[in-house]
Amino acid sequence: MRLWGRRSLQEEAVRALRGVVDPVLGVDVVSGGLARVRAEGTRVSVEVDVGSAAHPARRAVAEACGAAVEKVGGVREVRITLGASGFGGKPASSPGAASVRCAVAVTSCKGGVGKSTVAWHLARSLWRRGGRVGVLDADVHGPSLPSLVGRREVARPSPAGGGLALPIEAEETGVLRVASLGFVGEASTDPSALRGPLAGRVATQLLAMTDWGELDYLIVDLPPGIGDVPLAVYRDLALDGAVVVTTPSRLAHADVLRGLGLLQQFRVPPLAVVENMAYLEGCGTRIFGDVSTRAQVAATLGLGESSCFEIPLSLAVRDSNEGTRNVDDDDDAKSAFGPLADYCVERLLRAQFRTRDVSVDASFDRNRGAVVVRRFVGDQAREHVVSLDALLDESRDRQPATQKVPPRPSRVSLIGKRAIAIDWSSGLKNDVYDLDALIALSSGA
Repeated sequence: MRLWGRRSLQEEAVRALRGVVDPVLGVDVVSGGLARVRAEGTRVSVEVDVGSAAHPARRAVAEACGAAVEKVGGVREVRITLGASGFGGKPASSPGAASVRCAVAVTSCKGGVGKSTVAWHLARSLWRRGGRVGVLDADVHGPSLPSLVGRREVARPSPAGGGLALPIEAEETGVLRVASLGFVGEASTDPSALRGPLAGRVATQLLAMTDWGELDYLIVDLPPGIGDVPLAVYRDLALDGAVVVTTPSRLAHADVLRGLGLLQQFRVPPLAVVENMAYLEGCGTRIFGDVSTRAQVAATLGLGESSCFEIPLSLAVRDSNEGTRNVDDDDDAKSAFGPLADYCVERLLRAQFRTRDVSVDASFDRNRGAVVVRRFVGDQAREHVVSLDALLDESRDRQPATQKVPPRPSRVSLIGKRAIAIDWSSGLKNDVYDLDALIALSSGA
C-alpha cells in the first residue's frame, strides 16, 4: 500500500483538478485560480469560486471537481465548497454602491418598447439563478418600477447613515432590491421641476444615495432618448454592458439605431439585443412577427445572431406587469428571459475574468502638461504620459472654433478599465478616449 503524506495528496488533488474546465471561462479551475485545495489526512477540501452565483454551470463545475478529486488514490473524503466572490470591480465610487460588482444598462432610444419590462424580468431571472440583484429605475420623469414591483412604500433611511436610503426589498427570500424616485416620497411625483442637467443629477444621486449592500448585478432601467439622464448615467457609472431593446417595426429600428451612438461614445460594451413583443402564437403558428429588426441592430453594435433574443407578446408578461400573475406561468416567456440572463452572465463573467488583475489610474499632471495613465497588471505597473499636444490633435475637430488659448483638461475620469473621459476648459465635456488608443499616443507606449 502506498502511503500518502499531506503534501503529496494535495499535489495529486491539484493535478486532478487541472482536468476540470469551466465551460464559461474556458480555463481549468487551477490555472484560472478558481480552486483552492487543502488536504488533511485523507480528507481533501476544495473551495471553488465561479465568480457569480448566477453562473449557469456552477453546479456542474463543482460536481466535476468533486468527481476528479475522488479518483485520487488515498482520498477518503472530499468536501467541495462553492463560492462566488466575483471578478468585477466597483462600477460606482459612491459609498452606497461600494459593494456592487457589476452594472448593466437596459436601454433604447425608442420609447414604449418595454425597457422596464425587460429590465425587471432580466433582474428576476438573474435572481432566480442565485444572483444578488438590484434594479435602479433611472427614469426620473416617469418611474414605472413601483407599478411593476407592486409596492407603494417610501424608502427608509439606512442604518449606515450618511444620508443613504435603503432600497425596497422586492422579494421575501434572496436579494432582489429596487430603487426608484417613485419610492422617495410625494415631492418626487412632480416631473415639472426636473429639467435638463437636473434630471441627470437626480438619477445619479438616486444611485449614489441608495445603500445597495452586496450585489452581483445592478440593472439600470434607462429612460428613452439620448438626453441628460442617459448621459449622466454613462458618465458617472462604469457600466459593464448594455442590453438594447427594440420591437419588430422599422420605426423602432430607426429610433434605436439613432441612440446607439451614445453607447459607442462612452465605450459601453453591448451585451445583447432584445426584440420585445416579437411575435404572437396562435393555432400553432405565428400570427405576426415576420418583420425582424434585431439582427440589424446587433450588426450595428458588432454583435452576432447569438446575441439576439425574442420576447413574445405574452399574457403572462402582461399580467405579471399588472401584478396578477407570475411570468413563470408562461413557458414561452420564461424560456425567453432565462436564456437572456444566462447569456448576459456568461458575457459579463468572461469580460471581468480577463481584466480581474488589471487596475487603471488616470489624472492630469499640470506640471508636465500631460494626462498620466498608470495601468497595473498584477504586481506590475506601467506609466503612460500623453502630452497635451497629442490630446489636442485628437480632439481638435470636437473643440469649439473660437479658442484664444489652448484648452486644458478640467476633469479626467475613468470609465471602467476601458476608457477615459475628459472635460476641457473650452467647454467641451465628456470627450471620451478608448484607453488602448490613448496609450498608443503616449510617450510610454
